[in-house]
Amino acid sequence: MSRLLPLMLLLAAAGCGLEQGSGSPCTIDGECTGGEACDVGLGLCVVACDPIEGAGCEEGFGCRLRTVDSVAGVCRLDEGITLGPGDACGGTADCPFGTICGGGRCVRLCDGPGEMGVCPASEDCVNVDPLAARYGVCLR
Repeated sequence: MSRLLPLMLLLAAAGCGLEQGSGSPCTIDGECTGGEACDVGLGLCVVACDPIEGAGCEEGFGCRLRTVDSVAGVCRLDEGITLGPGDACGGTADCPFGTICGGGRCVRLCDGPGEMGVCPASEDCVNVDPLAARYGVCLR
């Protein structure tokens, strides 16, 4: 990732936009304008979105949870993701939007225990640390 950071910053500055948003430099959310969050991995302000519903991103972008203890997602370019829920993964960046890599597999995010409509009928929404502050994952 550290070798890719200069390339990502160059693409963002050139308007190629790996992430949707103003692209202003930041270290915390408070340094961004309304409706944006700080993607600390890139150090840039990006559009905040709902990582479960996928709401808030323009076409061609998908909503990804910033970190496992985040409450907002960020809109990132929707390309190069070939895995699906349940597939083996090496990290959350490998998994499709609306999922994270947990226990070596892509698992769906959900709103918390008892929430209906996100998890398949054969799975339950379970809170796990550090997601417990806001989200859960769908497990059998």
